Amino acid sequence: MNTDLSMMSVKELEVLSNEIAVFLSEKTAVDVETIMRNISVLEITLALHKVFDIGKDALIFDDGKQSLVHQIITGRSNQLKLRSKTNMYLDSSHKSDFYQGGKIGEGLAFGLAHALLNEHSTFVVLDDYSLNYGTTYEALLQISKLKPDLVIVLIDEQQSLLRHYSTMDTAIKSVRISKVYTELKKDMKFVLDSNPLSRPILSTLSRVRDVLKETVLEPTIFTQFGIDYHGPIDGQNLNDLTKIFELSKKFQGPNIIHVQTRVKEKKQRKLVFPAFKTDSDRPESYADYIETLDSVLSLHDDIILINDAHLTSDQYKEFMFLYPDQYHTTSGSVQIMVSMISALIRNGKKGVISLSSRLAPDILMPLNNQFDLKNLPITVIIRDCGLSSSKDPMNHGIHDFVLANNSPNISIVMGKDMNEAAYLLEEALNSQTLTILRIPNASEKINIEQLNSKDIWDEIIPVKKDSKGVIISFGPSIKQFQRKIEINDLDISLINARSVNTVDDIILKKIYDYKLDVLIYNCEGRFDLLSHSIFKFFAHHGMSLNIKVLNIETVDLEYASKDLKNAFHLGVDDALKYFT
Repeated sequence: MNTDLSMMSVKELEVLSNEIAVFLSEKTAVDVETIMRNISVLEITLALHKVFDIGKDALIFDDGKQSLVHQIITGRSNQLKLRSKTNMYLDSSHKSDFYQGGKIGEGLAFGLAHALLNEHSTFVVLDDYSLNYGTTYEALLQISKLKPDLVIVLIDEQQSLLRHYSTMDTAIKSVRISKVYTELKKDMKFVLDSNPLSRPILSTLSRVRDVLKETVLEPTIFTQFGIDYHGPIDGQNLNDLTKIFELSKKFQGPNIIHVQTRVKEKKQRKLVFPAFKTDSDRPESYADYIETLDSVLSLHDDIILINDAHLTSDQYKEFMFLYPDQYHTTSGSVQIMVSMISALIRNGKKGVISLSSRLAPDILMPLNNQFDLKNLPITVIIRDCGLSSSKDPMNHGIHDFVLANNSPNISIVMGKDMNEAAYLLEEALNSQTLTILRIPNASEKINIEQLNSKDIWDEIIPVKKDSKGVIISFGPSIKQFQRKIEINDLDISLINARSVNTVDDIILKKIYDYKLDVLIYNCEGRFDLLSHSIFKFFAHHGMSLNIKVLNIETVDLEYASKDLKNAFHLGVDDALKYFT
């Protein structure tokens, strides 16, 4: 696009905003949930581009997926057509473009650093759910100390403990950003401050203003950090947005502009989404992992479920409907989740924690502090496991295996499909140990067959004395290996190590007795816990075999999953070549 928005009128921007909304919904492969998150910042992004030179000034999105409108404005819409999820970093063609893809709240830290090092304006677009995370407050604390010239645009999606506002509040705020008000304020200050007799009056008025702002208009959370507050502003009102951003040119120090996206009576866009983006296009015989596990959890009325999720797709809706008092959703830290579960399961109920893979590495220490892991009836469900289609290393769900390193009291399991995942969850709920169940972000055909094997490992293709070798793996790759081996009629045994950190003595001893070559395939974890466990077993028993390992311990993670496997020859076909 590369349009000069500074020359466009507000009416022209309104037309453009509708065109962009239609483009996102109908012309890109971006998922519906990500599109709606970008719709919430659509007018904000347009207004920022109208008022500021984003080629020089820095625009930082704490949630990288909300940068799609900015990419379209800067002529990069072609990058969206083949993406289902987008998290971009610094683009060399736009030196001041930043897209944050790490932990929630870290965008503030990037904004602080940029504001201290650069003379141009710095903006951070921050969702209000970030106010539930400790990283946000750590950044706010540093901002309060260093006082950078930084504008934080806070998107109010009503997903935090932030106090919300009435229509009267909004009317008052509209007056405060008007030209008449700002000029009158400046003139009054000049007149009163120029006369020694009137200076006490100015001082008194300032104190009254501060008290009113503190007690009536402002949420004290920001004033406690020494950050000036402005708003709330209607997130679809381009006229008010351009006014407040023009006014922000005069701001000094850190400022927060509060933008509401769920305003009563606001216009609703009627967007049309292609069938492939909606649930209705998914065959009735298909479900995703959350839905499948939800059906298992809903059969247990003795469970307390705490879920770290702000996306609808990550909610256990059936369990929430059946047991509303036993279902808790939080966007807080894992420490808060563990403390909550510790208090709630005291009455004999079992605990389930569901969280994103990016938070998983942080949960072991609080669990250790709160519980005896040897006898702990808690199941941890880790979502979005495995390599991601995003190029952002933090989006790869491969950093959680460190949980069980040198921790024999933890069982980490992963099924080859949803059916096996459901079975493993049922087993975990009936045990008295800490079980971590890993699940990918995927949809599969529903399979209600019962599992034949109850062992911790499963011989998908039996180990035979005359086999050319054995592949040991786990997770979704098992089904890929099985299909390739059967289609090509390969004489290769296949082991599903669904209990990742516990070896099957009987199977490993059989492999050793037959002196078979072994390939360990693990693209699920940065730390290869499976290989570590197998090598430890053979070393302990003084056994030696020809073992090859394909894993991602040393590869460059600045790739999407498919590109990474191609670049480092880590695909299923590459593994099979070891035997063929």
